[in-house]
Amino acid sequence: MKNIKLGKFTLKEDKKNLKHIFDIICKEIPASLFTKINFKYFEKLVKKNIIKVFSIKKGKSITSVITVVDYKNYKILKNEIIWFFIKNPIMILFNINHLLKSLFKGSEPSIDKNYLHLLHLVIYKQYYMKKSLKYKDKLFNYFFKQIIKNFNAKILFLCYEKDNMAAKNFYYRNNFETFAERPNLLFVRKK
Repeated sequence: MKNIKLGKFTLKEDKKNLKHIFDIICKEIPASLFTKINFKYFEKLVKKNIIKVFSIKKGKSITSVITVVDYKNYKILKNEIIWFFIKNPIMILFNINHLLKSLFKGSEPSIDKNYLHLLHLVIYKQYYMKKSLKYKDKLFNYFFKQIIKNFNAKILFLCYEKDNMAAKNFYYRNNFETFAERPNLLFVRKK
C-alpha cells in the first residue's frame, strides 16, 4: 500500500519500525495476547503477511499504530498462536490466567471475507491535542477506509474489553455498532 497523507499526518504500511511498534503495543495494550508473545514471533507473523502493520506519522514521530488481519489469515493467526504456546510450554505456565481468559471468552461471531479485523489501535493523544475531536475522528475514519479498501473488505471489526472506556467512547463516537457480546468483551464493526 502506498503512503496516504491527510493534513500533516501520513499513514504507511510499516515493516521498518517493528520492534518499536511491538513495544508500543505491549506497553499501551496490556490486555493484548501479543504481550505474551516475544518480538521474534511477532516479526515472523508480519514477515509471513499474516499481520499487517501500519503507522500514522506526523513528521518523523509515530502518532498511532494500527495492526490488522484479513479474513484469510484470521484463522491462520489463531493456529500460529496456538502453535507458539505448544512449542513454548513454559510460556503457558507463566501466562495461564491470560490464556484461560482468552480461551473462555466465548465463541466468536461469524465473519466472512468482507470483514477485516482490527487487532490493535494505539493513539498517542499528545499529537492530536491541538486538533478538534471532529478532526481526529475524520482523520482516523479516512485512514480506516483506505485500509479497508486496500484489503477489498467492506467491514472493519474488533473486540475490546467492556471496561475499556477509552475504546468504548472512541468506537461509539465513530459509529461502530455492537454486533456480538461475550461476558467480558464487545465485538463492534463499522461498514
